[in-house]
Amino acid sequence: MKKKKIGIIGVSGFAKNHLNSIKYLENECELVAADVRREDRCEADVDAVKALGAKIYEDAYEMLEEEKNNIDIICIPTSIDSHSDYSVAAMKLGYDVICEKPVTGTIEEALLMKKTADETGRKLCVGFQNIFSPTIQKIKKNKVEKKLGDLISCKSYATWPRSSAYYKRNAWAGKLIYNGKQIFDSPIQNATAHYLNNLLYIAGETYDESAIPEEIYGENFRAKNIESADTQFVRIKTKNNIKLTYIVTHSCKEDFGPVAEYLFENGKILWDFQHETDGEAKVFEKTGSEYKLIDKFDNGSISTHALVFKNMFEAIDNNKQPLSNINNAYQHIISVNKSFDSSNGITQIDEKYLDALRVEAEAYDPDLDVSNERNIVIKGIEKTIEKMYEQEKSFIEIGAEWACCSLPR
Repeated sequence: MKKKKIGIIGVSGFAKNHLNSIKYLENECELVAADVRREDRCEADVDAVKALGAKIYEDAYEMLEEEKNNIDIICIPTSIDSHSDYSVAAMKLGYDVICEKPVTGTIEEALLMKKTADETGRKLCVGFQNIFSPTIQKIKKNKVEKKLGDLISCKSYATWPRSSAYYKRNAWAGKLIYNGKQIFDSPIQNATAHYLNNLLYIAGETYDESAIPEEIYGENFRAKNIESADTQFVRIKTKNNIKLTYIVTHSCKEDFGPVAEYLFENGKILWDFQHETDGEAKVFEKTGSEYKLIDKFDNGSISTHALVFKNMFEAIDNNKQPLSNINNAYQHIISVNKSFDSSNGITQIDEKYLDALRVEAEAYDPDLDVSNERNIVIKGIEKTIEKMYEQEKSFIEIGAEWACCSLPR
C-alpha cells in the first residue's frame, strides 16, 4: 500500500489526537503540511509538526491550493463552525477528508457536505472513532446477523463533570452560535456525541448504515453559565421502529459512564465504556424471563483514533466509503438539531437546585488551570439519571422538580 500523504488544518486542542494517530501509523502515512493557524499558534505546536516533517502554513486555503497535487487526505480537527467550509473547499480541490466530529452545526451544512462529496466523488470520513472499537463492532455484527433476534431498543447514559475551566478552554465551548453559525455545542453534540452516535449506528439496518431518525423528542437544560445546554435527554424512534434513549449531563459531581443496554427479542447486551482501553460488553441470552450470560469481550488496548485513519486508507485503496461516513454522521446531526427544536431551545435551571463546587482538577484535561474555577452541579442529578435510565423516562417524565417547575412551554 502506498503511503498516504496528509495535510492538517489546525494543530492545537483535539488536533493532537490526529497528530498522534499519524505518528502511530508512520509506516502507512506521513504528515506533509500543516496549517498552524494564527489564532491558536504556539511554538510547541510548530515544533511538533516540524518534527513530523511537515511544511508550515499560516492560512488553510493557501495550503489547500499549494498542496492539491501533493496530498491525499486533509484532516480538519478545527472548531465546529469551520468544518463545512474547510471540508467543502478541500473536496472541491480533489482531497479526501477526515473531518472531526461532529460533522457540523446544522442539517443544511451537513447536506452541503454530503452533496459536495457525492458530486466530487471524494471520501468524507467523520471522526466518530468509537464505532471502530472492537466492542461496538461485535455488537453491530450481533445486531445485523440477528443472533439474539431483532433489536428492540437501545439506551445509554453518562455523567461527565465539567468545570468552568472546560468552557474557557476555547472561544466556542458552550456556545449555540459562533462566528455567526449555529454550532449547538453541548454534550450530545460534542463531548459525548460518540455514544448517541453509537446508538444510531448499532440500530442501522446494515453493517455500513446508521438508523434514520423518524421521531425525535428532546429536553435541554442549562445549569452552568453558558449559552447552550449541559444536561440533555433525547428519545428517538427510528425508521426501522427501534427506540433509542440517551441521557447525559456535565452538571454533576460523579464521573460515570457511558454505559449502554441493547435489548433484543431473545437477549440483551450490556456495554460499559468507563475506560477506552478496557470497555466491556456482556451478552445475555433470554430464556423465559431469565437472562443467562453467554459471552463477554472488551476492547483491549487498541487506539480507536488510529482506526479512523486505517479505515480511511482502506476505503481509498478499495474505492469504497469509510465506515464513519457523511451519510451516517448526518443522522447524528439531525438528532441534535431536532432535539433542540423539540425542547424550544434551552431551559435555565433555578439556582436553588444548584451547588457550586470547588474544583481540584478538570476531568477533561488535568492540565487546565482551575484556580478560582467552579463546577456547577444539579443537586441529586446522578440518582435522577439512574432512575431515568432504568425507566426510560425524561427529566420531566420522571418528575425532577427542577425540570418541571421551569418549563419553557
